[in-house]
Formats: sequence, structure tokens, C-alpha cells
Amino acid sequence: MRVEALLQFALAIAFIVLWVFMPAWSISGANYSISLTPWGYVVRFFGETHVIPPPTVYAVWLFALDAGLLPLVWRRSRYSLYLATLFSVLSLSMLMDTILFQQRYLQFHGYTIAPTPTGYIYVLLSTKPVLGLPTYILLALTILSIFNMATRARWLGTRRLRTQ
Repeated sequence: MRVEALLQFALAIAFIVLWVFMPAWSISGANYSISLTPWGYVVRFFGETHVIPPPTVYAVWLFALDAGLLPLVWRRSRYSLYLATLFSVLSLSMLMDTILFQQRYLQFHGYTIAPTPTGYIYVLLSTKPVLGLPTYILLALTILSIFNMATRARWLGTRRLRTQ
């Protein structure tokens, strides 16, 4: 088993585990916040919490997990590295698409649209968007998978790890 493939798997697992505990993206203001978690947008508005589950958020962690597992499972071919790169790029693009969805459909001329039990409310609050650590780890996974694909996972110059 190649060390480069293990690094790719470790980054994929680190992304998924960190994303459970901290949001990949968030926007917050006074008494209001939206966080992007593995189960969707978590909207907190004056003590009320709602979850909006867009389907793209499930594709993000599924593609990231596939990008990490594929080079470990399908070892005998370089095509697994190509497919893992495709999965990591798809994961990153789905994450960016999910963030852009919020910017496009949950904000309107500076107003933030907050879901309520009876519908939606437009709120003008000063907000601060922040990319979280899981986003940067996913970016590192994408860069590493591209690098592994280009070098056929032989860039460290080490021998294979012996598995029994």
C-alpha cells in the first residue's frame, strides 16, 4: 500500500470527521447564524434552530469519502487515481455549489432570508461569512489527489508499506 494513498485517505477522513464538529462555512450576525454542516444548513435565529438539508451537501461527503477510499481499494491500476481525483473535484465543486446556493437563494439585496415555522422572514443584519477548516482540508485533499494522479502516487520516493 502506498503512503501517498494513505495520506489521501487520511485527509478524506479528517475532512469528514472535522466537518461533523465544525462547519465548513458559516455566516453569523447578532442573534442570527447559518452554518453548513454534513446534514445541511443549520439556521439559528433568535433562539430558534432550523435545518435546511440541500441534497448537494450529502454528495460532498460521499464524494470525499470515495476519493479517499478508492486508491486503497482499487490498488492495481492508475485509473483509481484518476477516478479519485474526479471524486475530490466533484466534492469540492458540490461544496462551493452549496455555499453559492445560500448566497443566491437565502440572501436578497442585503437581506438574509431566515426560515420560520410559518414561512420565511427577511432580516437586515450585518453578517460575517467565514470558511471553516474542513473547507481547507477538502481543498488540500483535491490538490493531493491531483498530485497523486499526475505522479501516479510516487512522489514521496518511499517504498510500499508491507501489509500482511
